[in-house]
Amino acid sequence: MNNLNRKTHICLVGNGRLATQLEKILKENSFSYSHIFRSQNSTDEIQKQITQSTHIWLAINDSAIESFYQHYSGSGPTATWVHFSGAHNSNTIFSAHPLMTFSKTPMAQIEFDKIHFVLTPPRQNENQLTFDDVLPGLKNAHSFLSADKKALYHALCVVAGNFPMILWSEVQAQFQNLQMPKEALNTYLDQVTANFKRDGASALTGPIVRGDIKTIHDNLNALSGNSLKPIYEVFLKAKGVKL
Repeated sequence: MNNLNRKTHICLVGNGRLATQLEKILKENSFSYSHIFRSQNSTDEIQKQITQSTHIWLAINDSAIESFYQHYSGSGPTATWVHFSGAHNSNTIFSAHPLMTFSKTPMAQIEFDKIHFVLTPPRQNENQLTFDDVLPGLKNAHSFLSADKKALYHALCVVAGNFPMILWSEVQAQFQNLQMPKEALNTYLDQVTANFKRDGASALTGPIVRGDIKTIHDNLNALSGNSLKPIYEVFLKAKGVKL
């Protein structure tokens, strides 16, 4: 993977899940890089590392991105500054959002290479940098997205990635109340996901697709007083089902 100009040096900032993942990739591919922690490194140490870097990668909270840049950008005025937020738009910093969820255990290189990055240039400088200009040495697939479309993009990511987990967690808890094994639900969800990846929207099954109004009424009656009933009703409305 590493095919960098010898002068390229990346300064990685942050200590969360994404920063841990990025450091694994940088280290395993022998990138020239330094890793700084805002809570551990002094201001002088941070300034020194930034001064020596060609790229500053900010894997930090959205609320800290602009203040960190304003405080330290003078130490690296010619460096390429990059943040990884899917929601934040910056006037001065390039955005490279990895369309992926990260766990406490970093993924292997072969999995990381499958991640699609979504790039958004800063508002004050919309000159189109290449992927290699922003994330040198990485070979991931990528797309460019304008700042005005980024809020919708991130909202869709939240709906797709977070909402199912909220539903699954609630169903799992209620399965336990029914003394149903967790493995049974996991097998079902694995197949549901596989079907959707293969067939898209046509993979949907169940009473809504069949127009089975009696079963839908029975489901709603069974969910009376249950936190999942309003969600069921919202999905009926979304699919245009009239009872």
